[in-house]
Amino acid sequence: PKKGAYVPPITEADIEAVMQARGLVEEWCSRRAASLGEMLAAELDRLIAEQVDLLQDPVAFIECDREFHRTIVRAAGNPVLADFYESLRDRQLRMGVHVMT
Repeated sequence: PKKGAYVPPITEADIEAVMQARGLVEEWCSRRAASLGEMLAAELDRLIAEQVDLLQDPVAFIECDREFHRTIVRAAGNPVLADFYESLRDRQLRMGVHVMT
């Protein structure tokens, strides 16, 4: 008998669906969060500067990029979308690992 978990293959359609959903969430959250003005802008500027410093460390750069996008999504104030967004980012990460292996 077969043992272990079955992991279905990742298709181009799966990747496209995740990227579309992520784009929709990020667009809506960006519009919502824009009203926060200077407070949010200062934090995003800090994260961008940190990313520049991390260009030679891909793992740290990706984590900082994730924090940048997470900050925008959380600032929008919708915890359901924030949780959904985290699940999309986790799926995207798994897809990236799959592509590289």
